[in-house]
This record gives sequence, C-alpha cells and structure tokens, in this order.
Amino acid sequence: TASRELFLTIVTNFAVEVRSVNLFGIRSVVPSVIDATGGTPLTISGEGFSPFALPYCRATAGTSVPATYIDNATIVCIAPESSASGGQCETLLFNVAFGNRS
Repeated sequence: TASRELFLTIVTNFAVEVRSVNLFGIRSVVPSVIDATGGTPLTISGEGFSPFALPYCRATAGTSVPATYIDNATIVCIAPESSASGGQCETLLFNVAFGNRS
C-alpha cells in the first residue's frame, strides 16, 4: 500500500507545529466524456487517497460535489451539472480535494 504523506515541521517564534500533507495523485477519471446535465458516475483512480478527510470532486470551476472513498486508490462521485453549452464537447478542469486541500 502506497503512502504519499508528507510531515512538515513549522517553527515560529512562539511554537513548533507538525502538519500532515496528503500528496495524492490522480491516474485516471472514467468515463472521460460526460453529459453536461450532470449525473454521470465517475470513478477516479490514483494513489494516496486518504480515508481521514471527506473527498470532493471538482469538475468545474467552483462546483464541488461529495465523493465516496473506496480505498487508497479509488474514489467515486456523481458529476455535477456543467456550464458547457452549444451541443459541442468542451474540456473541463477536474480536480479532487480532501477536506479543504486539493
């Protein structure tokens, strides 16, 4: 099982703090073409996904939907509605976030 976690030591004049940063990676998003009306189940494969923070799929700028953690290499979510219009395929940015990190 791969672990992609980085521990940072932050030293200030008043305190020493250790923070954990999850360095997950996305390998694939299936299917690669989805309907702009949303509702398509997406399977995201990769490595280093964390069970300790709620995952979110961000399929368009500013639109996040909750995802489900399956294991450290798989999460699933339902694609949100897109602002794409005109009946043509458009490329959308896609990201995954855990808690408030992406």
